[in-house]
Amino acid sequence: MQKMSFSRPPILSYPLASIIKATPRATITNQDKIDLRKLLISRTHYQDSEINLEIGLHQISLNILNSRSNEISKKLRLQDATSIALILERAIKSDHQFSDVTAIHVSYMKVNDDKTTLIQAFDFYQTTAGAFIRNRS
Repeated sequence: MQKMSFSRPPILSYPLASIIKATPRATITNQDKIDLRKLLISRTHYQDSEINLEIGLHQISLNILNSRSNEISKKLRLQDATSIALILERAIKSDHQFSDVTAIHVSYMKVNDDKTTLIQAFDFYQTTAGAFIRNRS
């Protein structure tokens, strides 16, 4: 089993909202299996060490660990989580292996040695139309 390293990435000098990459509307085709981890790394500003991704039968859980997002406002984290959910939504629509996924969970966490602190978390549930919307309760 590989030990995960939780090193802190360099702090960037520009606002988070300006570095979130837009996701194209085209669906992903000609792939048997989508690597969601690589997709998130390529379409967000997060590094591999900041992403803890768990894919269950009905839920995708993404824990963002020790990222610079822990230091931004709640509003910007909400925008970031919504962008991430949209990236995941578009990716899983094109892959039958995710047909049973009905929820996406995004949480921002701080991990120090053996202590884990939840900064903020968001849940997105699939509507009957197939879109994932944020749970506001």
